[in-house]
Amino acid sequence: FWCFPGEERWSAPEHVVLAALLTAERLPKGGEGRMLVDSSHIAVTFFSELEECTVGQLDNDRYGIVVGSRERAGVMGGALPRMPGIGTEFRQFRHARITNGKLLPFEPFVIHRHRVMKYVEPGAAWQPTGVPAPGAPLPCDDPALCVPIAVRARDIAISHLLGVPETTAPFSAEALPQGAQFLFVTISLWGKLRGCMGLDTASVHGDAELRGLVMHALKDERFEDIEVSSPDAVAASISLLSNGTNMGDVPPDDIIRYVIPGKQMLQVTQGERSGLLLPFWAARENVSREDYAREVIDKAGITRPPYFWQRFDCSTWLADCEGAGQLEGAFRPLPQTCSDDELPRHLAGLYLNYLLRHQQEDGSFFESYEPFRNRLRQGGSLPRLAHAAWVLARATKTMANPQIQAAAERAIALLLRHMKLSEQGVWLEMGQDLPSVSEVAFLTLALCQLPKGDYRRSQVRGLAETLWSAIGDYGYIFTHRGRAEVADSFQNYFPGQALLALAEATAARLTDPDWQKLERAFRYYRHRYRYLRDFGQAPWLMQALSAWHRVRPNPEFSGLVFEIGEWLLQWQQEKSGAFINDHQAETPGYTTALYLEGIGAAARLAEFPGSRSERYLDAHRRGLQFLNRITIQPGHTPGLPNSDLATGGIRMDLNSSIVRIDFVQHGLSAVLELYEHCTAAGMHRRPNMETDTIAENTRAFS
Repeated sequence: FWCFPGEERWSAPEHVVLAALLTAERLPKGGEGRMLVDSSHIAVTFFSELEECTVGQLDNDRYGIVVGSRERAGVMGGALPRMPGIGTEFRQFRHARITNGKLLPFEPFVIHRHRVMKYVEPGAAWQPTGVPAPGAPLPCDDPALCVPIAVRARDIAISHLLGVPETTAPFSAEALPQGAQFLFVTISLWGKLRGCMGLDTASVHGDAELRGLVMHALKDERFEDIEVSSPDAVAASISLLSNGTNMGDVPPDDIIRYVIPGKQMLQVTQGERSGLLLPFWAARENVSREDYAREVIDKAGITRPPYFWQRFDCSTWLADCEGAGQLEGAFRPLPQTCSDDELPRHLAGLYLNYLLRHQQEDGSFFESYEPFRNRLRQGGSLPRLAHAAWVLARATKTMANPQIQAAAERAIALLLRHMKLSEQGVWLEMGQDLPSVSEVAFLTLALCQLPKGDYRRSQVRGLAETLWSAIGDYGYIFTHRGRAEVADSFQNYFPGQALLALAEATAARLTDPDWQKLERAFRYYRHRYRYLRDFGQAPWLMQALSAWHRVRPNPEFSGLVFEIGEWLLQWQQEKSGAFINDHQAETPGYTTALYLEGIGAAARLAEFPGSRSERYLDAHRRGLQFLNRITIQPGHTPGLPNSDLATGGIRMDLNSSIVRIDFVQHGLSAVLELYEHCTAAGMHRRPNMETDTIAENTRAFS
């Protein structure tokens, strides 16, 4: 039980007695209950004083939480830190709010966090979950112990492949981290898997066994043989499995609830058949949390139940020509070498290079890229293509680089070729998608970035008229041509995009504003935000109303921008700078870039020095630091089969490797928001985005 602020509380001994009595009430009565107590061990867990907090202030490594309803007294649920299968703050929050508390998805809530202190009966074995993380790293997470093993494995591989002397001392079995139960060695050559072999650590007696794992991995018949002529091609990783737990016969859809992606591994057994997949492989291959267990079953060759599972904690350490360290998903985190002032310029260069390299000759873009498979996918949608044109046009106006300008020109030209004039207005038609206001809005925004005198700007008037006509009598914006009935989810994105485009067209004097329609739309979507809130609304409404406020200052516009901003900042993690919520399946991830676009727009309104301006700028800077963390960097090139196509991509999340083109577009847009604000304000922290950014970053990873 918890003692909430303002409630009556007793002494610690009285609390312990009350907790013991409450526990006894749940046990069987009589002799059966006494036998259960006698055959069990006991732990006592104390919580510190409850402290109200936001979602962004959660820390699953440190705090337990209780989430209660603001509407229904007594409806609440709690979650301890580091519970089985709960590896992130947002999953801890969902477990307390939805699983235990049974709060409704739209129900207002309040969060309290507390420290946890657990005292276990002396001599009793106890599970390591449900308590804060230890202060010092566990042996299998200790770089002092694990990095030398990975470096030694790579050295053995290089010596064998290139016929050069070894440079490291032989490995000693005593150097194995305490608690490690299995050791796996994986070798990659030029970013491609060459082989993977594992061994029970009880069988590892010294350097001979480590060497044997390396040699077997280099001869693994499951993978392609690859010739190498340079040590730079060779990467070796070690995976240490510990804390093995027998999970029994569990359906695959249920077992995954008890596994933390990226940190724990599953092994399935049925008779003589057995299979396992290391977590970093799942990240390389973009296997979702839901599909991971089925992939393990498939590898084992098991076709029907029963499935007997074992779960292991797994730590993987990679050594390549750039250094050595623990993997986060499929990538080794790199130290941030850029200052906060330099980071926007660094990221802009990476993102622009990525977009340039993924643009096709006709101006379109590849839809996505899988770095470890070196596989490009065609496809995409018209709104995303139009969004790319706008972002590149903004970058052209900001940085005046001929390569960026040429890319923007190709994208705009492609869109203009697909413009169609009809009785229903000017729309874009490409493929089978129903024409929408989204691509019309982004093309409008792109054309507004062109220099005055460019004849193509004249197209804005017809496009803007289509957007104005989409606003209905009550302010509702019809998102598709012919006012077609479509999913309500489009209302979370497209209206804000349309309002942003109309604001920029009005500012450029390329349309005549209909102030009555604008007022109706504003009131409708303010009401929707307040009573049918969705994270998709936030960045677009913030950008749109910021733009309208610059056109015609209105305290209601700026008020809603800051109202959304204050709500949004509650979801930004103090520990990482990322925004966590259910906008994407595994959070935190690329959606952080979307919210930074809105935060940047709000910062442009908070023009006067003070706490609000500094808070928004600080939130933006911390968010960019997280984006840098999930961006594929030049330092990752040794582990990639095609670094030219991969570098600069924003991964979906920490435990995946796939890059979708719109992830990068939003990342660049977020950077441009900060740059444009700092330029307008003339602030000393303005990032130095010069015209040679592209060339410098190209040289960095060519």
